[in-house]
Amino acid sequence: MLNWGVADWVTYPPIIVAALIMAMIQAAKDIPTVPEWVPKFLKNARWNYAPILLLMVSATAWGIQQFIPMHKEPRTITKLVTKYVPQKIYVPQRILVPTADPAQVKTIVDLQAQVTMLQRKLREKRSIQTLPSNPQPTNPATTMPPIQGPNAIAAPTPPSTPTQRRLSVDDKQTIINNSGGLRGLPPGSFRIESTQDNFETIVLSDDFMDAFGRAGTKPSEGQWLPDNPDETGIMVGASDPNNPTNLEKTLHTVLTKIGINAPYIKKQRNDVNLLPLYIGPLPLR
Repeated sequence: MLNWGVADWVTYPPIIVAALIMAMIQAAKDIPTVPEWVPKFLKNARWNYAPILLLMVSATAWGIQQFIPMHKEPRTITKLVTKYVPQKIYVPQRILVPTADPAQVKTIVDLQAQVTMLQRKLREKRSIQTLPSNPQPTNPATTMPPIQGPNAIAAPTPPSTPTQRRLSVDDKQTIINNSGGLRGLPPGSFRIESTQDNFETIVLSDDFMDAFGRAGTKPSEGQWLPDNPDETGIMVGASDPNNPTNLEKTLHTVLTKIGINAPYIKKQRNDVNLLPLYIGPLPLR
């Protein structure tokens, strides 16, 4: 009854009332004398025709519902909760699993790239060592001369700075001129992944992002960690390193044009639509 509309109230209650009237008429016939307390208007013989009139009204309302459908919004628990909850709180009526939308996928990939960029800038800021702007000159009078002879202590060796790999302008132009076979890939398929927490690979990743981005391949940026110590340098991810696909061979050919002989390694994500370019750390030696 909570979901009844106007047509329902016109259809069903008359049937009940008609049945009650017929029962009362029959009861009055079974009683020899009608009690005095019964109102006079109920003793009128016209009440005998009331059931048929009520049934006609009910049948008409039922026919209207059948041939002229009326929209009735169900009174669900969600509706009741939404009615008594502040409007700023969203109460979903159902949970749907959306299908993959290329526009939404592109938006997610762009957001991931922005997060990666912010993380890289934060690591870059932490890794830069601030040097004094006005270093104090050394006073020769107070400087101790180095100790000579067998008791001399060797000076500590300064930490070695790894060579920063970069792409030259000519390298980028070569990538732009030879990346035609990589255009038209779905958003997020071509990924350039730098080594996690390795600033040197992140800088090189930026160069590749700039070159392939200018080439129109729409690359996305990510991070990875090598599976073994041999995964160093520039590598092309493949589903089967011994039998790369044509798309993986195309990426390998582009890298060969700039003097990088990138080996094929097993992709870390088993996705046939994914084409990763892994930027591993420099070898220790």
